[in-house]
Amino acid sequence: MIEAFGGVGVNATSPDELKRAVNAAMDSGLPTLINAVLDPAAGSESGRIGNLNPQSKLKKK
Repeated sequence: MIEAFGGVGVNATSPDELKRAVNAAMDSGLPTLINAVLDPAAGSESGRIGNLNPQSKLKKK
């Protein structure tokens, strides 16, 4: 379905693959579906989207 809109689908099975996929998706500007299936013990990220996209964090006043 994503290909019908000019996008791509990516599978990620490790934290490094997920980081590369997210960076590539943001750089490409194309619609991207990332299927992330990670072993909970595979990395140390907290799972917060802010860790992948620091710009998504709200500024505190």
